[in-house]
Amino acid sequence: MLLGGVGLLTAGTLLAGLSGSYPLLVLGMAIAGTGNSVFHPSDFSILNARVSGPRLGYAYSAHGMAGSLGYAAAPVFSGSLGALFGWHAALIAAAGVGLAVFLLLLFQSPRFHMEKEKSVGGKTSFARDGPSAHGGAGAAVLPLLSRSTAGLAGLQSFSVTAMTVQYGVTAALASSALHRLMIGSASGIFFGGFVAARTLRHDLVAAAGLALERVLVFLIASGSIPGATLPAILALSGFCVGATGPSRDLIVRASTPPGRTGKV
Repeated sequence: MLLGGVGLLTAGTLLAGLSGSYPLLVLGMAIAGTGNSVFHPSDFSILNARVSGPRLGYAYSAHGMAGSLGYAAAPVFSGSLGALFGWHAALIAAAGVGLAVFLLLLFQSPRFHMEKEKSVGGKTSFARDGPSAHGGAGAAVLPLLSRSTAGLAGLQSFSVTAMTVQYGVTAALASSALHRLMIGSASGIFFGGFVAARTLRHDLVAAAGLALERVLVFLIASGSIPGATLPAILALSGFCVGATGPSRDLIVRASTPPGRTGKV
């Protein structure tokens, strides 16, 4: 599943980069999006099956941090190449990165093989019996985490336009603020891995981080802060929500019956 997803994502991006018409561009993006859709079902299944319980918090942290750094690097990578050589070249170069990742995964694929999810034991066995147990706080917090993810996606997609309209700042400053959000998120995920490995109350970690992040976003939405402070506020906001990432993933795991990680 993982290899197939990366392969489709790479092929779709390459097709879009080579496209000479709008319908072909749309087709390439549809293929790429289909490939992208398998990542979370497959990668969390692999992590849960291949990483020992006491190290899962750190594994989730590394996984999330890499994703945030990728989001932060993508505009710099594609924007720079697009400005220099055009958007076709930027997409073709992105497909080249995808091919390199595909080959890396292909050569490492024996490490990802799994018969089924391992039963949970040792240090993390509390997850199914403790405060975040299946059917308890863990299951109740999942809709909250889903809404938070939707909110974060909204920030990533529309905040630059919103900040230029509401605060009258330049697009460069607004883009810098969004970039700081991604860097802050990566830093928070790194910190959150250590927190998740040392606490039993992942629900409280998630609630505190999301609450602080919402307060900061409301400050921005209210227009009550100077426009020059937007990068710093968004960086702190990203850190707060990023710090909840590993705990969020452990909550999901605690709320998931064995063998059904991909579905959840």
